[in-house]
Amino acid sequence: MKPRMKTCTTIFTTSATKLLSVAGCIISAFGIAYQSNSVAAPANSASSSSISMAIPEPSAAHFPGTLKLDVDVTDVERKIHHVHLTIPVTTGPLTLLFPQWLPGNHSPNGVINALSGLQFTANGKPVSWTRDTLSVFAFHLNVPKDVIVLEADYQYLTAVSPAQGRVLVTPDIVNLQWNSVVLYPAGFNADGIMVEASMTYPAGWQFATALEEQKTSDSNNNKAKFLPVSLTDLVDSPVYVGRYVKRYDLSPGTEGKAGVPVRFNVFADSAESLEATPEQIEPHRNMVKQMYKVFGPGPYTHYEFLIAASENFGGTGGLEHRQSTEIGVGVNYFTKYKISAYMRGVVPHEFIHSWDGKFRRPADLMIRNFNEPMQNSLLWVYEGQTSYWTEIIAARSGLYSPTEAREALARTAASMQTRAGRTWRNLQDTTNDPIMSQRGAAKSWASWQRGSDYYPEAVLLWLEADFKIRELTHEKRSLDDFARLFFAVPQNKAQSGYATITYTFDDVVKALNAAAPFDWAGFLRSRLDSQASNNPLDTFGRSGWKLVFTDKVNEFSDAANKARNNADFAYSLGITVDKKEMISDVEWGSPAFAAKIATGATLLAVNGRTYKPERLNNAIIAAQKDKKAIELLIKSDDRYRTVSIPYFDGLRYPHLERVDGSKDRLGAALQAL
Repeated sequence: MKPRMKTCTTIFTTSATKLLSVAGCIISAFGIAYQSNSVAAPANSASSSSISMAIPEPSAAHFPGTLKLDVDVTDVERKIHHVHLTIPVTTGPLTLLFPQWLPGNHSPNGVINALSGLQFTANGKPVSWTRDTLSVFAFHLNVPKDVIVLEADYQYLTAVSPAQGRVLVTPDIVNLQWNSVVLYPAGFNADGIMVEASMTYPAGWQFATALEEQKTSDSNNNKAKFLPVSLTDLVDSPVYVGRYVKRYDLSPGTEGKAGVPVRFNVFADSAESLEATPEQIEPHRNMVKQMYKVFGPGPYTHYEFLIAASENFGGTGGLEHRQSTEIGVGVNYFTKYKISAYMRGVVPHEFIHSWDGKFRRPADLMIRNFNEPMQNSLLWVYEGQTSYWTEIIAARSGLYSPTEAREALARTAASMQTRAGRTWRNLQDTTNDPIMSQRGAAKSWASWQRGSDYYPEAVLLWLEADFKIRELTHEKRSLDDFARLFFAVPQNKAQSGYATITYTFDDVVKALNAAAPFDWAGFLRSRLDSQASNNPLDTFGRSGWKLVFTDKVNEFSDAANKARNNADFAYSLGITVDKKEMISDVEWGSPAFAAKIATGATLLAVNGRTYKPERLNNAIIAAQKDKKAIELLIKSDDRYRTVSIPYFDGLRYPHLERVDGSKDRLGAALQAL
């Protein structure tokens, strides 16, 4: 074994500590696991500020007693959560943890620096604490003699602007994520810690959550007290609270799950944004029906969509949970429904995660508590197959029209075909991206560096798997058969409950072979490990369709670009320009790249005239005819320069085109069950 050399710098306070630390450095240099925080020191000692103390490993033992967590979310103007936590304790050392590794985020992105004002008391007297200098999400204390209850008071300072992170509080909507406000004792699995939570919220507001509310005689009508649950279930059950709220029932008439509520809880900036027509709600009901036909009964007793139709709250996107999901759809989700197809996919995506990700979960993503590292090797199933089913279910339910579904898939295929980074970084390696990019910083050259491509490229992988199953079984079976087997929830709940069932690569292969015998291990590894640039396009060889580029706009993409005020020239010049005339993306190897244009430059003029999207559009069309290079005036830093781009291939947008005489397997996949 070749030693791994590293530099060790430690503040030594005693000779014993020094010897142990040096030994740790020597051991780790030879690749042997060593816990650098295994050297204990007395809490509150003079030297404890410079020593990482022992943090107990999670165990199967249940924490004795119940944490009581009370959160006041009424401070909406300053966007501050005020927290009071009561912890049963015994005399001696105690380590409390703030959640670091967050489910659904696949990364250690707990916002520890937003926890502030931390104070502990016991029997009315202050108890000091020390933060671990290596594991900064850990707090060490010594519980005084004869103390059985420790009280903690602190604040969670949510982002006051998007520049600081996702906005969770506005004057009209609050998103309470329990992982942001809880401290829990180290040494226990999250399943073994019980928490009784309560929430005080603005008077007159309403809330929705997967948690069950306790029925009390308390006259305070703006305080909710919830039934005790495990820490795992608490973190998995966020709360939305709002001034303007409307609920739509999606459960009537759903096969296989009669009587189980599925609710679409919409929170908005105004009453107008809440209103949906029956024609808009019907595809969402169809989505639930189609979901049950693919996956079978859901792993929940009720399901709550927590929907923010807002321009101030948290942006668009979602975060999955077993019995609920947090989704930001934008203020125009219902009011401009005809052009909002690009936003609708997030709704089935997060719902699918109840089965794919929550009920069935990759074994290396199953952690004992929220401060144990995750591994993401199977995100191409967890997120990638969920993304595949998103497109399928959206089309089958009517959330997408058939044309919109094909345009969405064309966009995905085109983005992967032109992803230059595929020549050096394979699909499997992109599953490491959440941990590598845990703070979500934008990439300088996204098409070369690659990011979370286990979403879009895996859509193509699973499409190809579906088409292959159809081909092998003479159109009698499909990936639907895999899903019915792989995601089936045991019906004997008295024995099985809704416990998470983990899986490995071999389990995925086994279920695929049950749908249609084939060398699925070889198939998957060739797609996951390949750096061949044409790999994604193999998908359409069996589909009955092919990817083409024309000068006609892809309407699905165009709606998304207009909503974001982006001008998209990715497949022609290789640039995207935002509403501030800033070049927000440059495709690696594109004509713009060859002209040494980089992300962040400002586009000022096109052929000597002030930049406008339509002016650049017309310049590209003209260059195709007259073969004259396009001249762009750009500003980068404090430097102005004119660049000449000899591009003459015209406007290019991706579409799927039917292959005459071929079997339309894509059409069959998109057909409602």
